[in-house]
Amino acid sequence: MEALNNLITNYLAEGKLLHLSTSANAVPWVTHVWYAFDANSGDLVFTSNKARRHSLDIVQNSQVAGGVVAIDLEGLGQKVRGLSFEGHAFEAQDEVCQKAYDIYAQRWPVVKDMFSATDILNGTTGMRMFRVELGRAVLFDEVNFPDNPRQESILTR
Repeated sequence: MEALNNLITNYLAEGKLLHLSTSANAVPWVTHVWYAFDANSGDLVFTSNKARRHSLDIVQNSQVAGGVVAIDLEGLGQKVRGLSFEGHAFEAQDEVCQKAYDIYAQRWPVVKDMFSATDILNGTTGMRMFRVELGRAVLFDEVNFPDNPRQESILTR
């Protein structure tokens, strides 16, 4: 199980785009956000405008699902590697916001030219930091597990 969790950790660290599914009032929604992986907590962090549908959904319902593809896409016939997960998302506040911003800015330095964590915390921007705590994850990996590519792990703390 430790080897699988290490593969999942490495995979999440390599990924860039998070396909995030939210739901409010029993209506699902999918969006795509740039994310960073917090290796210390195992969380994903992303920034989004507080007025976006997925941001509003998270305020109403923290349960999310998502997926990450961290391979260069070549086309049909390529060995599949992808990660799907269940988890909980929440808007990061106070020192958690600052930490999430720092992790995000390390991965995506251009964000520093757009807004700061202080801007978020003071409400001078519509942007917010979000954290996704991963629960159950499924790594579908035909490269490392060619005979049984569906590998499931529980990642909750």
